[in-house]
Amino acid sequence: MEGAVVKAALWVVELVLGPAKDALLKAWAASNDLGTNFKALENELLAAQAVLSDISGREIDNAPLAELLWKLQDHAYGAGDLLDELDYFRIDDVLHGTSEATDKRHVRGCAHDIALHSRHAVMSVVRAAGKCLTCSSPPPADDLRRAAGMHGGAATIHTARREGNTPKNLAFNRADVSQRMSDITNQLQNTRKTVILATICSKPATPCTDLSITHSRPMTTHEIIEDTLYGRRVGELDSIVSDITQDLISSLRVGNLQSLMIFGALDESFANIFGDLFMEANRLRLLCLPRMSCSVESILHNFSALLHVSDEVHSDISRVGKLQLLQELKIFQVHKEKKGFELEELGSLIQLRELGIHSLENIGTNEKATEAKLLEKTLLEKLTLAWKSNRSNSEIDPSMEASVLESLKPHENLRHLWIREHRGPSCPTWLGDKHSGANLHTLHLHGVAWVDLPYLGQMPMLHELTLEDMPMLKGSGLEFPGTLKIIKIIGLKELEWVLKEAPRDIKHLQLLIIKDCPKLLGLSFDPLKQLEEWYIYWFPQLQRLQINNCPNFETLPFTPWTQTLFFVEIRNVGSKRVDSLFYSKSPSWVSLEITGKDSLCSLHDVLYLSNLSDLQGLTMINCPFLSSEDLKALTSLKRLQLRQLLNTPADELYAKGQLQTSLEHLSVEHNMSGKELSRLLSHFPMLSGLDIQLGRKISRFGIEEAASAIHSAQRRVQWLLAAAAVWLLPASCSWPSEVQPNDVLLFPSSYFDSLQQLCIRYSSVVLNLDEANSRGGLQWLPSLKKLVIQNYPMLFSAYKKSSSSSPFYPFPPSLQDLTLDHVEGMTTLNLLSNLMSLAELHIDDCGESLTAEGLWPLITQGKLTYLEVYSCPKFFDYCPDPTAEVQGQDQKQLRGSRSKLRELVTDAGTGPLFGVLCHASLTELEFHGANSFTAEQEEALQRLTSLRELRFHKCFKLKCLPASLHKLTGLKRLQIYNCHLITSLPKGGLPVSLQELYVSSERDIKDLQKECRNYIRDHPQIMLLL
Repeated sequence: MEGAVVKAALWVVELVLGPAKDALLKAWAASNDLGTNFKALENELLAAQAVLSDISGREIDNAPLAELLWKLQDHAYGAGDLLDELDYFRIDDVLHGTSEATDKRHVRGCAHDIALHSRHAVMSVVRAAGKCLTCSSPPPADDLRRAAGMHGGAATIHTARREGNTPKNLAFNRADVSQRMSDITNQLQNTRKTVILATICSKPATPCTDLSITHSRPMTTHEIIEDTLYGRRVGELDSIVSDITQDLISSLRVGNLQSLMIFGALDESFANIFGDLFMEANRLRLLCLPRMSCSVESILHNFSALLHVSDEVHSDISRVGKLQLLQELKIFQVHKEKKGFELEELGSLIQLRELGIHSLENIGTNEKATEAKLLEKTLLEKLTLAWKSNRSNSEIDPSMEASVLESLKPHENLRHLWIREHRGPSCPTWLGDKHSGANLHTLHLHGVAWVDLPYLGQMPMLHELTLEDMPMLKGSGLEFPGTLKIIKIIGLKELEWVLKEAPRDIKHLQLLIIKDCPKLLGLSFDPLKQLEEWYIYWFPQLQRLQINNCPNFETLPFTPWTQTLFFVEIRNVGSKRVDSLFYSKSPSWVSLEITGKDSLCSLHDVLYLSNLSDLQGLTMINCPFLSSEDLKALTSLKRLQLRQLLNTPADELYAKGQLQTSLEHLSVEHNMSGKELSRLLSHFPMLSGLDIQLGRKISRFGIEEAASAIHSAQRRVQWLLAAAAVWLLPASCSWPSEVQPNDVLLFPSSYFDSLQQLCIRYSSVVLNLDEANSRGGLQWLPSLKKLVIQNYPMLFSAYKKSSSSSPFYPFPPSLQDLTLDHVEGMTTLNLLSNLMSLAELHIDDCGESLTAEGLWPLITQGKLTYLEVYSCPKFFDYCPDPTAEVQGQDQKQLRGSRSKLRELVTDAGTGPLFGVLCHASLTELEFHGANSFTAEQEEALQRLTSLRELRFHKCFKLKCLPASLHKLTGLKRLQIYNCHLITSLPKGGLPVSLQELYVSSERDIKDLQKECRNYIRDHPQIMLLL
C-alpha cells in the first residue's frame, strides 16, 4: 500500500526532529559556529513534517511520488546520522570536561534542562543502523528491515563498536560538518518542494482506510505522566517495542557489542525487553546504565567480560566477583544485602585499578577483612576505605576498627589512598612502612580519630595531602616531605602550628588550604623576623593560598610575593591589620579586594605593591588611601572602589599634573566634602564610569569649568541645540552666596567627553537644578549614556521651572538607560521629555504622586522600548483610553503616533494608561508582585494581540490567573514563577498559540503542576517546563 510510504517518511522526519530540537545540542552547535546551519536544518525538517502531515492518511497511487517520498526519507536519515555525530562530539566534550554543550546564556535553571531532555527509555537507548528508535509510532516492520539493510546492518547501540576495532578519539572538523549540514538541508529542501509540486499535480487521493497512529509532540517532563503514548496503551507499546526488538535481534550482531550506554528512565518492563535484545551480548567491555528499579541482571545475563561500569551501577551489582576483568569498582558496600555483597566477592577481582570499599563497620573480624585480598591486587592504583559517618559511641569498636584497617594492607603499587571515618586510635603500621608508601601520590584522611600521623617521610612520591576533621590530632607542628604540591588542612581543632620547623624543602608546593582551625597560631614558630622571607623562600611556586576561619592566625603573607600566585583568600583570621583579603589573577583580569582594620597604617604592611603592576581591579574597604606614588605603580589599574576610608587623601596627592592614571571606573563610598571629592576626581581625567555616594557635606554639583571655556563655540552651540535646552548665563555667573566651596562637587572638564556611566546613591541633600546655577545639574555631561540615581529622595524637591521661554532639563539628551530608585519630588515625566535616545527606563518607589505624563513622546517619538515601573500606584492613572474624547497635547499624539514599547515590567497594571499600552505593540509583559486583576485589566489584556511572552513573577498574593488568558491568540510563552497561591489554570484554558509553559516555585505547587500535566495531555503542542 503506497500510503505506508507517507507514514514511513513522516515517522523518520519526526524521529530526527527530536535531536534537532534538543536545546543542549543546539547550544553546543552554536558554540562551534554551527548555529545558523543547525537552525536551517531544523526549519527544513519542520517544513518536511508539515508537508507529510498534510498528505498523511491519503492513498498514494503515484509511483514517482512514492519514489520522491523514499528520497525524502533517505535525506531525513542522513540528517539523523549527522545529528547523531554532533551529539557524539557533544557528549565527548562533556565526558572530557570541556562542557561546550552548556548554554551560558540560559538562565531558566536545571528544571528547564531536565524538562527538555528527559525521554522515555526506548527513545534514548536503541539505535538501529545508526537511527535512534523512539517511543513514537513505528513504521511497518518491512520499512524497519529496509532501513537496516540499506546501511549494511551495522551493529551500533549508541556507542557500540565492532569486534576487533580499536576505539580512538575522533577529530571534530567544523568546516566539514558545516558543509555537510548545508548539503543535507538543500537536499531536503529540493526534494520537499518537488513533493509539493507532485502532490498538487496528482489526482485527488482517496481516504486511507488504514488506521494510523496520531503523531503529536509529547510533553517533556522528567517523568512519564501519560497512561497512553501516541494513541497506544502502555501495554500495547510494550508489544510494539517487543516486535521491534525481534527485528533488531535479527539484523544486529549483538554478540559483537563491546560498549553499551543507555540514558533515560528505565523501568522493569523495558528492562525485560532489553534483556531479550542483549541476551547474546557476551563481549561487552563498557556498560553505562541509569539508576534503575530493577537489577543489572535483568538487562544483561552474561557480563563477565566487562572492564568498565558507570558509577550509578557500581553499588548495585550483586556477586560482583564474577566480573573478573572489571577495572573500576568505585562503590562496594559491605553487606548491603544479605547475600552477594560479602567482602570475599572482591578477592577474585585482580584486574581492579580503582576500588572503593564502604560500610566497613559491617566487618566483624580482621579475618574477614583479609578476604578482600588487597595485597594481591598489583594493578590497584586508587583505594578508598570508608566507615559510616555519624555513628553513636555504642556503634563504634575502636580496637576492632584498628584491627580491620591493619588487615586491609594494599600492594605497594598503590598511588592514591582515601581513608574516611576510621575510629581506631592510631594509623595502621603499613601506612608508615617505606614499602607500602613508596609510590603513594595522594593521601586523604577524613574524620579519622588518630592521635598521630604516619611518618610522611617514608612517602617520597607524595604530592597531595589532605587532613580533614581529625579532632584528636594534636601537636605543635607537622612534618611534610619536600615533594608535596598540595596541602589541605581543614578542621583540625587542636593544632597550634602547621609546620614543626621552617619548611625550607617545600619549594614545590602549589596549593595550600587551611580552614577551621581555631587554635592555629601560624605556619611555624620558627623565629624569622621578616615576613617576606617566609613566603619567598618557603613557597616560591605557590599558586593558591586559602586561610579561613582561623581566629588566632596572626602572621599573614605579603601578597603577591611571587608571580606564580593566582588566587589568595584570607578571611576571619587573627591579624591586627587585615580583616579579609581576596586576590585573583587570570589571563583576562587581575583583581584585589582588601578589608583592613583600624591599626592598618599603610597598604605596604600587607601588600607587595611593586608586584601589582598588572592589577586591573582594586577594592579598598576600611583602608588608608593610596599615596600618589602607590597609584603611579599601579599602571594597569582600570577599576578602583573606595569604601569607608580610614583617612582622606593627603593634599600632596593633588599637586597639579602629579598624577595621571589609566583608571576608567571609580566607585567612592566615603563621606567626603565636595572639595575633597572634586580634587580626587581631578586626578582621574579619563573616567568612563563613576559611582559615588554623596555625603551630607555636598549640596551642589556641576562641571569644573563653564563649557564655553573648554570647547569651541561651534561645538558648544551644536550640543546645546541637540539638548533642546538653549540655556546660557554669562560666564561670570557664580554659585549662590550661601553655597560654600566645600559644599560643591565639580566634575573635571574632561568628563564632558569621557564620562558615559554615572551612579549617584544614598544622599539626603537638596540639589538646586534651576537656572540660577550656571554650572549645576548633569546636563553638562553630554557623553553620558547610563545614569542610576538610587536612594536620593530629595533630588527634585527644590526643582524650579525656568523663567525663560526655553525649558530646562536636569539630564543630558545622550542618555540611553535611566534608573530612578527611591527618588521623590517628581510628579510627571516631563523632566525627561528631552531624552529622545532613551531605550530603557527603570522607575522604582518614586512617590505616590508620580504619573506617566510625558511618557508618550518617549515611546512614540523617542526610542524607549523597555519600561519597568514599581511602587508608583498612580503612574498609569494619567492617560485616558484613546477611544474617549481627545483632550490635551499627549492625547492628540495618541491617535497619530505608534508606540515603540516592546517590554513592560510592573507590579500594578491598573489605570487608563495600561489600557492604552495594551493597544500598543508590546511583545513581552511581566507582572511582578501583582495581587489581583480587575475586570478593567482583564479587558485591557485582551487587546494585547502582539504579545508573545507573559510572565507572572513573585505574585505571592495572587490566587488565580486572568480568566481571559485564552484570548491572547499570539502568546507563545507563559511563565508562572513563585506564585504559590495559584492552584489551577483559568477555566477558559490557555491560548491555542501557546508553545511553552514554565511553572516553578520555591514552595509546594503540586496541585498546579498536576493540572498543567493534565492540560498538556490534551494539548501536546505545548512544552511543559517544571
